[in-house]
Amino acid sequence: KYWVYVVTLAVSAISNFYFFYMLGIFTILYAVYRYFMLYKGIRLKELMGCLGRFALLSAIALMIASVIFLPSIMAVLGTNRVGADNYIPTVFTTKYYHMLLAALFGKYQSNYTVIGVSAVGTIGLFVLFANRRKNTALKVGFLMCMCFLFIPFIAHVFNGFSYATNRWCWPITMLNSYIFVKTYPLLFTLKKKQRMGILGAILLIAAYIFIDSYSRILWNILGILLLLVFAGIILLKYSYFGKHPRAAGTLLLGGICIGTAVNIYFCFTSAGNSVSGVWQFTDAGEAYEQTDGILIDEIKEISDISQYRYEQGGTSILQNSNMINELNGGQFFFSLANGYVSQFLDEMYSNRPYEQNFQDVNGRSFLMKLLSMKYFVGLEKYLPDGYEKVNEVIIPYDEDEKKKIENVQGEEESLGEEIKNEELLEEAQENQEGHVIGIYEDEDALPLAYTYDSYIPRETYEEMNVMERQQAVLQGVVLEDSSLPVCEPEDESVEVSYTITPLENCELFENRIKAKEDNATCLLTFEGVPNSELYIAFDNLRYLEVNRRHKYTDEEWAALPWKERRTYRIRDESVANQADIYFEADLDGETTRKSIFLITNRNNFYNGRHNFMNMVGYSEEPVTSVLVTFSEKGSYKYDDLSVYFQPTDKLDSYASERMEDTAENLSIENNEISCQISLDEPKALVFAVPYGDGWTATVDGEEAELLNANTMFMALELSPGEHDIQLHYTTPYIKLGLVLTVFGLLLLAGCVVFEKKRRVK
Repeated sequence: KYWVYVVTLAVSAISNFYFFYMLGIFTILYAVYRYFMLYKGIRLKELMGCLGRFALLSAIALMIASVIFLPSIMAVLGTNRVGADNYIPTVFTTKYYHMLLAALFGKYQSNYTVIGVSAVGTIGLFVLFANRRKNTALKVGFLMCMCFLFIPFIAHVFNGFSYATNRWCWPITMLNSYIFVKTYPLLFTLKKKQRMGILGAILLIAAYIFIDSYSRILWNILGILLLLVFAGIILLKYSYFGKHPRAAGTLLLGGICIGTAVNIYFCFTSAGNSVSGVWQFTDAGEAYEQTDGILIDEIKEISDISQYRYEQGGTSILQNSNMINELNGGQFFFSLANGYVSQFLDEMYSNRPYEQNFQDVNGRSFLMKLLSMKYFVGLEKYLPDGYEKVNEVIIPYDEDEKKKIENVQGEEESLGEEIKNEELLEEAQENQEGHVIGIYEDEDALPLAYTYDSYIPRETYEEMNVMERQQAVLQGVVLEDSSLPVCEPEDESVEVSYTITPLENCELFENRIKAKEDNATCLLTFEGVPNSELYIAFDNLRYLEVNRRHKYTDEEWAALPWKERRTYRIRDESVANQADIYFEADLDGETTRKSIFLITNRNNFYNGRHNFMNMVGYSEEPVTSVLVTFSEKGSYKYDDLSVYFQPTDKLDSYASERMEDTAENLSIENNEISCQISLDEPKALVFAVPYGDGWTATVDGEEAELLNANTMFMALELSPGEHDIQLHYTTPYIKLGLVLTVFGLLLLAGCVVFEKKRRVK
């Protein structure tokens, strides 16, 4: 029924655009193959009619889904991850191919290759290929899917031309299940030669699993033994089960249930899944408690918290929990992130490479001002300049933390190693009651709406270096064009010359530092500047993994014997695709350690970002050296490395200028922002809320142009006088999507009526 196709397609598009994309490819592949199976060649009349019907019905289905589907797709296209130059290998790892056969019924493989069919259920595959002239379409379909599993480029295509992953492999599970059902009657028509061939094939697979070092794990061993036992019983006692098919069905059902239980056990427990098994998830009924708690309750009690953001450092506050708690935080984790926010982080050389996962601004005081972060919640060691403590919260530690503390009490030597990276636990050890989390306030913070009396042309802003940019955005608003006077921002930062001294397992080259082993170190020394923030910036920083292929040109590599190339490739498969660079310095007598996190284009989250900067910290006394540690061995290559000091004595004066005219009655609720403001001269009112295509604005009841300001914020240019301002957000393309949905439903109804009349006639 054509309407079944339309409804199914529409529901799929509404449910999840990502899997709908994969489903669409497989639907087309199936339809093409099915066409040739029916017509044994190209029959133009039937082909054109078939294509026309499918095109029309598919268009109607997409129209019906448009109210959800269209906004989702446009959001995907607005992210910076789309089009990133991800590394697509020619082949997968050696281990992947070794374990691929067992992955049909046993342990899932890397690259999300999860098939998960019960081992006994795979007997249908053996029956399928034992019958040479039957079910050709199923054989071709299965072999085609297996070929797809061999080629990384296919995984790249199925993943929307992003990184190579086999999330598409769920059709194999469906196909294998269908093959079992389809071939089950043939199981009792096998000749002796066919039965012996099936047993021989199963024995060969069992021998391979026991011999191969990669495949020889308990999960796979149990799976193949189950298949061998149950298939052997049926095939060796074939005459009995041929006469008693119900007994055979019961036996196979029992085997399938046992095989399913094995898969469930190993997949969802730490016995077979040490990474993402349900054993590590939050217990039912406790999830909400983790998004709330003592600390969040204290933050909610702050009288003006709705008018500002808060930053965190070293706390257990979960990303996105601020949405539940109706707070304005500085953290988020969304797969579809706002592209303007990502662009801003790139321009400001964020110390993290992700666009969809944002945790903090690295304590950079200029950005804290710009983002209206009046409050800082966290450990004192991460406290930015300009904040004073207004409260503290003691978070009781749980039993696991208590046991760790008891294990290291009185053992100073082991304390550092035992809880080296567990900062909250360290705080708990120092305080008998629990973690001590401070709440700090910046009395001169900017609210979520502030004004500028001058602007910086976008072209001028893009020519600045990163230190000039972070100062400039507090002095003039960055716009493409404006009627406001042009701002000539001051630059108070000081770039200093430095010397790099290699220490442990470190070797220096021109614009490249080589770490011979993990945790290699070098020392940066320079002349310090008092009362300043210390920054270390890299232009076009790349982490080159330990890769023997890098040592050869294409011609030299081709000249190597294939065995040597294969050996090098196997060794290089285990290299890290991410690394940390740690910066450790003494700031006014306290040792501070900050980091830059890097990923390569082999990492699934790579989005092309290569400019990074780390704010090591603020110090009243001049800092003259920084210990640099490279977490992974390999080469760290860059176009430029710069050391800056940023005095902050003018920061509050810049903020005061932004607050000369203050918006009153600022309200941010649901999809509306409103306020009133009185101006003596033309100014730009900036809202520290991410810019997006769905925002519209009215000033004094008249529609006004909403400008993209400071890369990621919104602004209105206002004339002197009193103004009433309203901003409204509507999900982009949702109105167009709704119109298309209604039109699609009408078309489907029209098709149903037309088909009914045609049949009656």
